[in-house]
Formats: sequence, structure tokens, C-alpha cells
Amino acid sequence: MVGEWSLLVTPAPDSENRITFKGKDGNERLNFPLRITAQPRGRLACVLDGESADCRIRNGDLIVGYSGGGVRLIYTLTDRARDGFRGSAAMRVRLLPVGGRIGDVRMVRR
Repeated sequence: MVGEWSLLVTPAPDSENRITFKGKDGNERLNFPLRITAQPRGRLACVLDGESADCRIRNGDLIVGYSGGGVRLIYTLTDRARDGFRGSAAMRVRLLPVGGRIGDVRMVRR
């Protein structure tokens, strides 16, 4: 799990929570670099698109969370795939009753 990865996001076509993914540079994209490093006591540190991200394993799932501008994106990787891992992407908006599943995500080695 430790190493250089890419998160590949596929927005849900039928979701009422459809959003546009933009990188730090402001350009729309669906591929985000992710670096995972081991920390003391079995913890993980993550850097997603050049920014620090929350990263933990819970019940066998890898959960990567990123917050910015009042929005929190949560990538939950639940299944092993031939080229890495796969799971779902969700969004929550701080202080508003908005959020939910917004698509699928794959984590592949860079």
C-alpha cells in the first residue's frame, strides 16, 4: 500500500451530486497523484495532489479524505483490483445537508 499511486475518479453519471473535479492548478481532471508513506505505530501519511490528506485503514478499507473550501471528499477503497484497488468517492459540504456518493475511484500504481 505504501508508495506512489494515482487516484482515478469516474463521476457517477446519474448522481444528483454530480461535481467537476479540479486539480490544484484549476484545470479539470480525473487523475490525482497520491503518495502514501508509513508512519510510526502502523499509521499512514498521505499527500493527495500535493496537499496533505487524511489516510487510514478501517475495517480493511483504505479511506483517503481531503478537505478544502468547505467541501470534504472521501475516497473509500474497498476491493482489490488487478491493477490496484477500487471503491467509491463521496462528498460532504460543511454546515449544509449536501453530500453523498459522487462516483467511483480506482487507485493504481504510478
